[in-house]
Amino acid sequence: SEEIFESFLSGDISDTSAFEKKLKNGYIGFTVIRPIPKAFIANTCLRPYKNLTEQIGLSKELITRNNNVNLFGIDLHVSSLPFQEQDKIVAACATSALWSFFNAPIFEFDYIPSPSTITKKSTPLTDNSAHNFPSKGLSSEMMSEVLISMGLSPMSISLFKEFDKLYKSESETEKVKRIEPVFNSMKKIVYAYLSCGLPIILGLDVFDKIESDTDEETYQYKGRHAVVVSGFSIDMNPSITANNNLSLKSEKINYLIIHDDQIGLYAQMDFLTTEIKIIDKDNESDAKNSYNDKLSMCLATSCSNTTEGDLNANNQDRKYLPNIMLLGLYEKIRIPYIRIEQTCKSFDERIIELVEKEPDLSKRFPVSKSGYLWDIRLLTVNALKKQYRKEKNIIGKKSELLSKSWPKYIWIASAYHNEEKLFDFLFDATDIEQGNVFLETVYCHAGYKDFSESILKQVFIKLAKEPVKSNVFYDFNTNLISIGESLMKEECSHSDYLTQHFGCAKPPVIYKEHEILNEAPIYQNSTTLRVPTSEKLLNESKKYIWAISKEGYLVIGEDVILKDDQYLGHPTLTKNLWARIAGDLKYDKKLSSWVVDNGSGRFCRRYTGITEEHLKNATDMFCSYLINECNFIYHFLDDTNHQPPQTKK
Repeated sequence: SEEIFESFLSGDISDTSAFEKKLKNGYIGFTVIRPIPKAFIANTCLRPYKNLTEQIGLSKELITRNNNVNLFGIDLHVSSLPFQEQDKIVAACATSALWSFFNAPIFEFDYIPSPSTITKKSTPLTDNSAHNFPSKGLSSEMMSEVLISMGLSPMSISLFKEFDKLYKSESETEKVKRIEPVFNSMKKIVYAYLSCGLPIILGLDVFDKIESDTDEETYQYKGRHAVVVSGFSIDMNPSITANNNLSLKSEKINYLIIHDDQIGLYAQMDFLTTEIKIIDKDNESDAKNSYNDKLSMCLATSCSNTTEGDLNANNQDRKYLPNIMLLGLYEKIRIPYIRIEQTCKSFDERIIELVEKEPDLSKRFPVSKSGYLWDIRLLTVNALKKQYRKEKNIIGKKSELLSKSWPKYIWIASAYHNEEKLFDFLFDATDIEQGNVFLETVYCHAGYKDFSESILKQVFIKLAKEPVKSNVFYDFNTNLISIGESLMKEECSHSDYLTQHFGCAKPPVIYKEHEILNEAPIYQNSTTLRVPTSEKLLNESKKYIWAISKEGYLVIGEDVILKDDQYLGHPTLTKNLWARIAGDLKYDKKLSSWVVDNGSGRFCRRYTGITEEHLKNATDMFCSYLINECNFIYHFLDDTNHQPPQTKK
């Protein structure tokens, strides 16, 4: 109550911390009210409503950011994408959409321009005839100008052209057949880019219901409107039929979540399949007479205040058709979605051809004659690694995968078979199209990995030998050739061989001051062995230290003291660079042999992953290179107690 709240502000409540925690948990947001008669809703942040976030059987993707609020000295926060209504003086719907768009957390702008500043930025300086505040809103070109002024690269996708072709078709059957793919084109762009936290400005053609002499619902063209797509919902239950030989998870989107300045934030925009009649009596649309036709699919917003979100409750006297999609991308995101989709389609076709020729493959491996279900998304490298850290089915050492150096933005194409994830194709979204866009394949299913390395590898080898002309393997509009090359390459590179035999390369755990001063001596007495030698290099009365460098060279040097117990340690053997394994080397008169151990405190003792096999392989190098010396044996020092077990030759 107001009385309790005032008591809290006055400090009269005994347990203020508990009350403040209750306030923070119950806080759902704020709205700023403009002191004008109409369109008075300014900056508004509200927590997404429960019906949006808790619906069973649906997977949601929502763009939110943390908005800090201070109420009478109380620190609060609300997770939301800011929203405001157009005031029709300095801001139209497109301006309000751009303002919400810029508030997405992925952009990390130092400042968000006000609606009036956005409107001013939309008019090029070269256009002296333009008004500062366009009275009829902003065109797509003007919105692109604003995106450029904010350091973003605009990407415009016209859906109107697809509808225009559709309406000019003479066959009614063809129209019904082709209208759903037009909406799917919108869905896949929304899914791919919004998964990365990138909102999308959606331009809509608006139609209002009018009286009709027939029983048909009739709608008339009203004008254009712009909203921000701030999320989407995916129905996890229905199956997907292959569209043009490619099944996409994005086709499961059952409604969009939008910021609409005429409705509010996080409004639900549904895909309707009821047939309606659309006319354009006054020919006000840009494409004359394009809308004089029946339509079997459209968009509608649900403004119902019921918990079920009944579409028939209200606001069904207005329908929409998507006209244009506008994205503002980080300037180094150069690889478009369509290239990744074409690559997946080409790969899918190879799988389908293979199964048609050898049907028994589908009984032995996770493949089918209909191909795979593809999940194509743009992700930041941080989001991708966060995803991989949680996944349990990744084949291989997860730590090596997470420690790889990848670009900031990555396209990931995940393939599913019978709802089971098989693998991910990773692509560098920041590369140029002529570059080596494909990064690698991450396997999540042992059966597919076996199929890939045995059957599929041979398919690509055969494809690569066929004539280049009309060979799909050499289609440079896709990345199929890079995927094939990754399969055909040698299973173990030189670096992989060294890691397998001597452990991974790593820096010293610590550096000592006398080793890193500007005048610190590099170990001049060390011998780097690259070829076998017949000379006797070791003195049985001296103690040595040794290391195998990152490049795989065996390096040996005397274990000497400079002064005051300052040893020239193992890092000086490799010029303070990385090594794979290191230790001590000394002669044992009783055994009449040189003893090799892994006693380096810099490269072995404080690192995990050093095995007895690694030390054995290192000892084999001593035997191979120092052929004029006597026997070599090794002591493997255990990680737990660092005590040598039985000496082994």
